[in-house]
Amino acid sequence: MQHSKEVIESYVKVAIDKFDPYVLLPGQDAPLNEYDGESRRIAEKLYVEISKEKIEEIIAEEFTRSFGSTFTKEDCSSPALEIYENLNK
Repeated sequence: MQHSKEVIESYVKVAIDKFDPYVLLPGQDAPLNEYDGESRRIAEKLYVEISKEKIEEIIAEEFTRSFGSTFTKEDCSSPALEIYENLNK
């Protein structure tokens, strides 16, 4: 199924905000758009029929690049699964 860019971005934002690897949301002193840059960059790399494993890799690469900590594909499996399932419904 083909989804609009906006719909894909919303799927990614919801999954990444739930992922929240630094426990910044909600509240503390983090803005609600804390991970929006990462979410946009991840969404831009998604394509039709992408695998869950490739989504894990994209998320891991983006978070490693953005935060300097090493994220593995396994670390990113939960948001990747949510994104994958939403893209394939």
